[in-house]
Amino acid sequence: MLNKDESFVNKDEHSEPVLNTQNAYQAPLWKKVFFASFGTAGLMIISLIAALIVYFINQQEDDAKTVLITYSILFSVMFTIAAFDIPKLKNDFKKYQSYIYGSLMGFAILGVTMSYTGIVNLFYQFNINENELTAQNIINTYPVASIFIIGMAGPICEELTYRVGIFSLLNKVNKYLAFAVTTVVFAFAHFDISSAHIADEFINLPAYLASGFMLTFAYYKLGFVGSMSAHITNNLIAVITSITPFYLR
Repeated sequence: MLNKDESFVNKDEHSEPVLNTQNAYQAPLWKKVFFASFGTAGLMIISLIAALIVYFINQQEDDAKTVLITYSILFSVMFTIAAFDIPKLKNDFKKYQSYIYGSLMGFAILGVTMSYTGIVNLFYQFNINENELTAQNIINTYPVASIFIIGMAGPICEELTYRVGIFSLLNKVNKYLAFAVTTVVFAFAHFDISSAHIADEFINLPAYLASGFMLTFAYYKLGFVGSMSAHITNNLIAVITSITPFYLR
């Protein structure tokens, strides 16, 4: 018999040999709803407010500053709410396997997305999408800040939003529905419908679908620490590899 407090172990060891997200982060329902809504609708509202603040101060648009302010606010609020659950996740944070396997998943995501890009480029030369273009602008303008915001704060916010929030809520209804919706929502969150190069947005979409699915799988099998490690590994490598050539010029 398993203890109710043994939140990091499956109820059925034989049916699920690896960790299950239902047992990894026992956040109350209201927090899951908050993470899901604040990380999606709340993000858009904060982004609009941040853009107005930046425009009022600079008298011009500055996407880099807007994103930095947006994610700084988003992370501050979401981390404050999640911080109360850290004691409940102490077993999760202590398991080094979650960091190792999560980081390996991060490398796997990089490998899949790079392979996809390489194969598509053999037949069609396309540009990076608006999301990556904005990220590159932030990295070039604020390299140190980008390490923390894009490399760490952003991934944590997105894991709380899509995995702890959306996936955990839908997983109570149906596992496959949860995987499908979380993957699609994650991908389209990085899709810019207003882009002047809409074809490039669609061409980049499968890479985000693959990333979203792999991160969700990491969360389902390894828990929050696993998916967080995967996401941070993926983003940090992207940031560092972008910063390094900039300083080697």
